[in-house]
Order: sequence, then structure tokens, then C-alpha cells
Amino acid sequence: MALIAIAAFLPGCDFTPTFSEFDKKDDIVVDENSCGGQGILCNVAGVAGMSGSDGLGGPAIDALLNFPTDVEMVPLTLAQTGEIFVLDENNHAIRRITRQGDMFPFIGTGNQGDGASGTGDQVDLNYPSHLAISQSGHFFVSDRGNSKIKVFNGASLEMMSSYGRAEGLSGDGGPATDAEFDRPSSVVFDPDGLVYVSDQGNQRIRRIDQDEIVSTFAGSSAGFVDGSKEDAQFDFPVAVDAPAGGKSSMNTHDWALYIADTENHSIRRINFITGHVTTVAGTGTAGYSGDGGNARQAQLNYPTDVIFREDHHIYIADSGNNVIRKIDPFGNITTLVGTGEAGYSPDETPATEAKLNTPSGIYYDEVNQTLYIADTYNHQIKRVFDL
Repeated sequence: MALIAIAAFLPGCDFTPTFSEFDKKDDIVVDENSCGGQGILCNVAGVAGMSGSDGLGGPAIDALLNFPTDVEMVPLTLAQTGEIFVLDENNHAIRRITRQGDMFPFIGTGNQGDGASGTGDQVDLNYPSHLAISQSGHFFVSDRGNSKIKVFNGASLEMMSSYGRAEGLSGDGGPATDAEFDRPSSVVFDPDGLVYVSDQGNQRIRRIDQDEIVSTFAGSSAGFVDGSKEDAQFDFPVAVDAPAGGKSSMNTHDWALYIADTENHSIRRINFITGHVTTVAGTGTAGYSGDGGNARQAQLNYPTDVIFREDHHIYIADSGNNVIRKIDPFGNITTLVGTGEAGYSPDETPATEAKLNTPSGIYYDEVNQTLYIADTYNHQIKRVFDL
């Protein structure tokens, strides 16, 4: 999804929601407040209807965010156990929420820019849209406005590398540091450690190998075409997700990359073994229909994030419809959170009765069966237990 193109459909904001997901197993939940219960919507961070940057160092539920567009969590295997990260995109920063529920700066000064070196708190960002954590614990930031992927050391937060040198399309077959991307919106790692980038403005999925060599994995020009990954076409692919676990732990159907193909109003799937691209959900036409039936006959409206769960359910941030939807292992789609009407609902509202406002990013905590939602136009992060 291109920033400029989507901004035309999402008035009042100068960004585009852009997201993806990584291996999210073995996480723990932050007990932000007493709100909760099965299928109940609760606030984690931000004040409804208020944008800003105040409140850092205090309770996250009292801090101000500015169009948060994604939410991620640190796996148990890393030092910052259970911490939540918020992509506070219009504040040009990534925020950190501790297990105690307080919010602090993490990466980004809060000033719009293009930092080339330093620790995370010294580096300027430009509409950061996604954070991913590698198997070695390093942080990969999709610095979308700068058309770069910035890599930070997981222990020191020192900036280690920057993939991309300028906005454009070049560099396949060479070092990723010398390549050109066009507003890369998200990053995901496959179980073998390869890096996949949703190069949204170039209508491609790019891949970076262990030697930091970049190539085009799938896509060409804008369009809506299934088939071989070389011939397939996307229209501003925003989010990518790959199932957790190695190839030995999944069958050939699971071994795939999932894509939120935003301006095609669809979810696409690339089989890693066959290289074949198929449409999982959506007809290619924007709308809100199909609940209870096959997802391929359902209509989506600018989906901006996709998650493949360990139990083979797929979650979709159906942003333009103001809902979160779910596809079961049989391919049937339902609405999980939201009514389809943009708005705000207070804590303790049942998820199916709650109103969201352009939910753009999602994260699923497998251990605690908790869904986290970047409720972007409400300037909040929400959660729902036991879905």
C-alpha cells in the first residue's frame, strides 16, 4: 500500500498504516489494568481521541500516541521479556511498554529525519511502520519514510546497518546496503532466517539472504494476478507474515508467506516450495461482505496486516472496514472484533460490539491467547483475551 494513495482514503492523517508480523511464540502478557475477561476489549496504551507525545515515563494508558500503526511483543527468549513495542508512526518513534505498564522511549528521537548512526535513542526516524526481531535478537525497523530498513543491536541498541540508500528500485544481486527500496513497510523472517521485505511502492516482495544480498522474491508491476511468483502481480503489498517453526514442523501448505495486498483488498499467499501465488481472501473489490462463507468470496477493504497463527487461523486487520477478521483452517471468514462502523468503545465492551477506528496493525500472543490491536485513529493500543 502506498502512503500517498492510501492517505487519500484515510483523511486527516499524513501516513499510511503499514505492518507485518514475526515469530510471536513464547510471549507473556503485560497486566496493564484490571480490565479483562474472555472476548472483552481493553485499552493498553493511549488516550482515546487525543494525539500527542506526552506521558512517557508514566502509565501507558495515560500517555499520548500519534496515530500508532503497529504493535509487537518481545519473545521470552530475549532479555526484554514480555515488553510491548508500539510503532508511534506520526511521532517518528517506537515506544516501549514495560511489564508494569509504563511507557518509555525505545528507538527514535521523536524528530523526523534519517539518522545514520548511534544508539536507538539518538537516531532520527521518518514514519517508522514496523519492528521485527531476528532470531539473534536484533531489531529491524522499517523506516518507511526514508525507504530503508535499519538494524539495531539487540543488546546495545547500537545501529548496526541500514538496508537501502534511497527511494527507487535497484540493487538486486548486490548488497542490501546499496539497494533501493520504495517505502518498505514491513519485514518478516522465515524459519531459516531469510529476511522478506514488503517493498510496497515497488509492488514487490524483496528478500535479503544471510550474506545480506538482496533479490526480488515475488511481484513485478502493479496488478492482481495469481500464478508463479515471478509473474504474479500485487498492488501495494503492505504486510508480510511467515509461520513460526522450521520446514520440518509443517506441511507444504503451511510453508508459505502471507501478504496483505492492500489496494487489491485481498490476502495473498506464496508457497515457499512451489513458488505459486494464490489469493486466500478477498475478491479484489473493496467492500464488507462474506462473513460465514469462504474467504475467497468475501470482500475486504484495505487490509493492512495479516497474522498466521500456530493453529492455522489467519487474522486480518481489515482497516477500511474498522474490523479484525479471522479465517479458520477450512477457509471460512468471520468478524472477530468490531462492528464495521468507525468509532470508539470504552473498556469492558464485548469485542463483537466494540467500535474501532482504522485498526492498522495486529499482534497475537500465542501463550496467553491475547490479540493486540493498533487502533490507529483512536490513538490507542487495545487488547482482547481468549479469542
